[in-house]
Amino acid sequence: MKKYYILAMCILCAICGCREISVTTTVNTDGSLERVVTTGDSSGVANSVYPIPTDSSWTITYHETKDDSDNVEKKYKAVKTFKNIAELNKYLECKGDTIPRMGIKVDLNKKFRWFYTFFEYTETYKSFNQFHKLPPADFFTVEEIELIKAGIDSGSIEDRLEEWQGHSIFEEFYQPFLEYVEKLGDSQLTPESVRSHREEMLKIVDEEEPADVEDFLKKLETILAAPSVWKLENEIKTMYDDISKKIDYMGNFYTIDFTNTVQMPGLLIDTNAPTVEGNKVTWNFESVRFYVYDFEMKAVSRVVNKWTFLVTVVISMGVLLLLILSIVRKKG
Repeated sequence: MKKYYILAMCILCAICGCREISVTTTVNTDGSLERVVTTGDSSGVANSVYPIPTDSSWTITYHETKDDSDNVEKKYKAVKTFKNIAELNKYLECKGDTIPRMGIKVDLNKKFRWFYTFFEYTETYKSFNQFHKLPPADFFTVEEIELIKAGIDSGSIEDRLEEWQGHSIFEEFYQPFLEYVEKLGDSQLTPESVRSHREEMLKIVDEEEPADVEDFLKKLETILAAPSVWKLENEIKTMYDDISKKIDYMGNFYTIDFTNTVQMPGLLIDTNAPTVEGNKVTWNFESVRFYVYDFEMKAVSRVVNKWTFLVTVVISMGVLLLLILSIVRKKG
């Protein structure tokens, strides 16, 4: 069932290069946000899993550049200012024309604290994993989960992710298949037989890579010694096609490299970004960063409320003046 398709896309991306998507968000003190989206390859903009703007509400420009081999590449840039965070989220929730868009959620909390106003910005890329019958917590150790969430790249974690991917794809087939067998009520094909041959069935999905549904059914028939599996041909074909579509969709993410930059107002006081320049923070990452778990990017800044200092001085002077007048009257 194309277990290695996603891995193959990673290798292809490393060899041939990925689409690079760069997003810069400028947070303004009034709560408005300017969003700039650029990509080094303008082809296929409308069919990207990332919500690349194409409508007229954005200012979209193209310009051509040449690489070291004099190949011409058409660059794309889109700019738009959103009144508030709700308007930006509404845009991000728009559905794609041909394929589902990736999930992105932004939040902006503005807290007034008299002398300062604090701005907390978070942008979350939702996990694009399409197989949920094997929860990560049921497969990975606590230590492995911490490494995955931290985005730590290591050979052992990559191997474990690949193993989990294969098991997850198998469970997407195995659990519904077992239910179909129970409903079928055929003496040749029993739930007990399916359970007893679970590991052999896993090997088919995880290692042998059936060429198509017919090949898959033949292997199942051999393992289970039950020609009755062909009675479930339509159900298995539906599951097979559904799994293949999910794998194809996930493969779209492995052709993209991301750069996310946020310009905060005032003084930056906290962030989980690896790159910080003044009040500008940047994350550079690949899609595997939000394969298993959501990836949250966070930045916090504060802005001095100059007018509150003036008001405080005026009030303080007024109080002081009243105290002086009170003392003078008492002496008089």
